[in-house]
Amino acid sequence: MDEPNKSRLERLRTNNIPRYLFRIWSPASGGGEAGLNSIDQVCSHAFNRGLGHQNIYDMTFEELVQMARFHYRGIEAFDRLGSPVPPTEFSSWAASLKAAFAYVRLTRDTYLAMIDTKVLGDGVKVWHVPHLLEDLAEAGDHEYLAHGIIRGAGYKAVALDRLNEAGLRSLTECSGSPEEILAGCKRVAGLFGDAVAMPLALALLTHIPRRWYQYAEPSREDLDVILEGLKPLEILEDWADTNSIVAEDGVNPGAYEDVERLTILMRVLTEYRYGKKGDEGEGSAMKFEKLELLDGR
Repeated sequence: MDEPNKSRLERLRTNNIPRYLFRIWSPASGGGEAGLNSIDQVCSHAFNRGLGHQNIYDMTFEELVQMARFHYRGIEAFDRLGSPVPPTEFSSWAASLKAAFAYVRLTRDTYLAMIDTKVLGDGVKVWHVPHLLEDLAEAGDHEYLAHGIIRGAGYKAVALDRLNEAGLRSLTECSGSPEEILAGCKRVAGLFGDAVAMPLALALLTHIPRRWYQYAEPSREDLDVILEGLKPLEILEDWADTNSIVAEDGVNPGAYEDVERLTILMRVLTEYRYGKKGDEGEGSAMKFEKLELLDGR
């Protein structure tokens, strides 16, 4: 890939990708091909077949955009001209729990998966669909594309029936006291382990509006209630070094108010705990940057 497009893609994935993303999967996901999804990893069609680029930048920008478009449209054997379509090297993720839950099919083997994009390392690269497909700036704003095999410490999947037993269904309702809601968020999130329990608890708190908490700019009293209700979970100190968390407007929420609520809450909680750090302007500057196909491959 040419350096201008590579540099721009690197800035976007570094500054404008939510740190935590979600995926609902079952054995039928991706057409039901064995090996695509498990509690140990999420593997795209190409990598599942031993294909795919270990370095995504070995593709031209045009090839990358074409693959993203075919992936977004769905797995196809041939394009409209009858030429074979390479198997996708992407898996799909969402910043919105609400969007992820929209894909739930009530089977006994449905899982909610979560990734920490900073722990996955440089071997996995993630972009928002509008970063690659400008014409889908609105229609594709629910989806993030991850290149590479998702596994290791940055990946966790838990069966939906276990989450429901812990009280997930009740968290889709507005009823309940703050203490009850926060206890439920903590109980469900705890099934994912200490490393991601706090961000998931906050996502569960904010994925629908709560009558007792206004999200535009949480008050100090609200923050104290949340932190007390989620003890012993704590705000991670390295959130203060993650631009998509500390930079206001670093993440484009699109049409998803729950993404906006979560990113605001994470930013404010981080500032509350550790003070303001990082360059708050950089993420905003990247937010609506367009990816035009530049000369060179």
